[in-house]
Amino acid sequence: MTFKFYTIKKNLPISPAPEWVLDLCRKEPIQDNTALPLEEDLAGTEIKYCYSVQDFPEFEEYEDESSDSSPQRRFKMHFDNSILWGYDKQCDKLSHPAMAFREGVYLALPRSRRSYLCFDLDYEDSANAWSTVGLPEPTIVIVNSQNGHSHILYELKDSVYWTCGRNDNKIRRKPIEYFNAIRYAYTEKLKADKDFTHVIIKNPFSGAWDTSWHDNSYMLKDLASFVELPSKKQYFENMRNGIFSGRNPELFYIARMWSNANVRKQIDEPSLFNSLLLYLNNYNSTKIVEHWPDRGPLDNDEVDRLAKYVSKWFWKNKDNPRYNRNMKKYGVMGLSPIDPALNDEERSKAAKDNKMLGTGYTHIAKRNNTDDVLRTTIDNLMASGKSLSDRNISKSSGKSINTVRSRRDFINVYIDSKKS
Repeated sequence: MTFKFYTIKKNLPISPAPEWVLDLCRKEPIQDNTALPLEEDLAGTEIKYCYSVQDFPEFEEYEDESSDSSPQRRFKMHFDNSILWGYDKQCDKLSHPAMAFREGVYLALPRSRRSYLCFDLDYEDSANAWSTVGLPEPTIVIVNSQNGHSHILYELKDSVYWTCGRNDNKIRRKPIEYFNAIRYAYTEKLKADKDFTHVIIKNPFSGAWDTSWHDNSYMLKDLASFVELPSKKQYFENMRNGIFSGRNPELFYIARMWSNANVRKQIDEPSLFNSLLLYLNNYNSTKIVEHWPDRGPLDNDEVDRLAKYVSKWFWKNKDNPRYNRNMKKYGVMGLSPIDPALNDEERSKAAKDNKMLGTGYTHIAKRNNTDDVLRTTIDNLMASGKSLSDRNISKSSGKSINTVRSRRDFINVYIDSKKS
């Protein structure tokens, strides 16, 4: 038999309580003015402690780890509770930070924020390149002793929070743009790898590398004072004119432009990913090889990750009013790029002429789309035997009554063609 909280294993009579329990129950209650036996026994008695003051052992002051402000500890503390790491650049293992720092050869930095500016210097004797070009001293320098290549990291006093999935609409864009501009300028000055992901770095605690630590941390404006930052206008002009800083930026730009023009042609996210991946693989094996003959194509894994990221973002935001206004059919009119050699006045005039051509193209495209909707509506109304009045056509097509009336000549011609 089972109750809510107890299980009775045997239905035997309950055993009587022990005598000492019964004695306690028989005691009369103590009155408020009656001295307790314990107080009577202790009256006039000197209480002796187990230890005198001098008998207490002296303990060393405990060193709180949180008080450690070394660059090593700051680097460890900026990670999340789990770290991606690996014995190579794949970083396919996820574990507690202690194991990652002890076992990993490479580490993946947190994707939700940037607390370090990282650079990959793929040339010999690169550990002191920052000093040669007049840049500030890094926080961490990680050197491959076999070939002299290195990673150098600048710690930021204030982390820059990054877009990663759900927080896209909550992150301020200007700090990210400022961060990217500084990173671009430092990459140019250090002659660092322009295809570096800035996420996978050498583990500074691994015995595979020679690491030096410097107790430095910087504000972004402090780092910016050592370089000349590129203008946003020049950046976008370079993109439009096909001037890229590396293979990754070029392929990323191409992926965005292709997705802008084709996202609405796909039925779901997997079809968008597969179509984009096919296009990027072809571009990577032809144009990237042609544009970067000394480097060759990107790895298939990198192309796959790029296609997955871009397709996921575009499919998620294709109906977002903040972004979908940018998802246009770029290049559909076949207009040639504006000559960068033109002066500002000539460029402004050329841009205005192109906008007028684009407005005319958009007007014709919208009218053709309206006509297609009206044809389908008329066919459905005729099949159901309903009246082809302006009101019925407007209600069935979703177009305003004024739009239907403005296209009445077209509607009459189409109705006559159907009857004949």
